[in-house]
Amino acid sequence: MLHRLLRVLMTTACALVLVPQAPASAAAKQPAAAAPAPKPRVDANLIEASGPKPAWVSQDNDFYLQEGKRYFRSVLDKQDDLQLGMEAAKASAMADVRKSIVTTVAAEFGQIRETGSNNAKEANAVDAPEYQNLTRSQVATVARAMQLPGMQQEASYWELRKAKDANGEAAEAYRIYVLVSIPEKIRLKAQAQAQKAIEGMTKDAGAAREKLQNTIEEMK
Repeated sequence: MLHRLLRVLMTTACALVLVPQAPASAAAKQPAAAAPAPKPRVDANLIEASGPKPAWVSQDNDFYLQEGKRYFRSVLDKQDDLQLGMEAAKASAMADVRKSIVTTVAAEFGQIRETGSNNAKEANAVDAPEYQNLTRSQVATVARAMQLPGMQQEASYWELRKAKDANGEAAEAYRIYVLVSIPEKIRLKAQAQAQKAIEGMTKDAGAAREKLQNTIEEMK
């Protein structure tokens, strides 16, 4: 009897040892469900595009320096004709290159005037007849006649978008981006040439600066 009881106890103990026990913390070790990925932003006004939007289109600045080249971006909106719009955007970007050079020269003249502002003759030179020969058209001519070899279109991108016509009716129009570049060495050389040409038109830096500022406004 005793032997039979011992056998029963040993059999029960073995059964308990062999039964696999699930760890109490198994549920806690399950990985948490991943958060759903954010849905891509949909542009409801976009109808068609020339391709994936390139990085330069989303640049914060319209012009920037990279690897020895100065890049200028032009954007034209609400263009009815794609081909004409592309040509206009390219011309606008190239005009921006010239405008930037004129702006820099104007800033240089402003610094010259500040350093010489104690000179009474120079301060009053704006009213002197010999300095009235410098006209806005002359300064603009200098800006537009600058030789800029190496300036070229680098890329373009366009979108066909929903728009409204002059009557408020639904329409379609192109938004066009053009990127042009110029070697920075060429740009600096043109800047020096422009400054020389303007200095040759007047002996007064202050008068030249005022004319340049007006020209910049006209070229916008």
